[in-house]
Amino acid sequence: MTPASAEQQIRELAEQAGEGPVIDRLIPAFHEGDVYWFLWPTVGGDLCWGEHTPLGLVRGCYADKDLPAGSTPVLKGLIGPSFIDDGVWAMVFFVDQEKVDNLTCNGVSLPLTEVGTLRTPAGTRTFYTTVAPWAVSGTMPAEVVREGAKATDHLTLLPGSAPKGDPRFRECE
Repeated sequence: MTPASAEQQIRELAEQAGEGPVIDRLIPAFHEGDVYWFLWPTVGGDLCWGEHTPLGLVRGCYADKDLPAGSTPVLKGLIGPSFIDDGVWAMVFFVDQEKVDNLTCNGVSLPLTEVGTLRTPAGTRTFYTTVAPWAVSGTMPAEVVREGAKATDHLTLLPGSAPKGDPRFRECE
């Protein structure tokens, strides 16, 4: 599977569901082995995502009315954390009106990859991917830059239910 063929299959799935993208190229958010994640905006302002895996295609959307709007900076989870393979967990999140310099879980910095941006009526929405050897839950502090100044924001995920001491999961505080 090539990235281009994975993108084409996700695009076709989205168009069949009436959630076709308004951009020429989908935003490639993640790629590991035969797993591809893409993001795109729709004509109605919804934010959609698609996942291409060896098991099949999945897609979903966040309605425009459920997305952050206005000038208040926001950090929000979008996809995951999802188990990929070989102990790799991935997650996509976005920010509005700010950039992320660092994201931590219990003091451990997670690797960040900025994967794309979209212009919204309120400003710029920036997408990031992070990959870790364990699934994260809880609240992760993020060092951000907004309006040229450093600040702290938080990415809040669902609380975890893994047993204490299980190395595959981390409850962030």
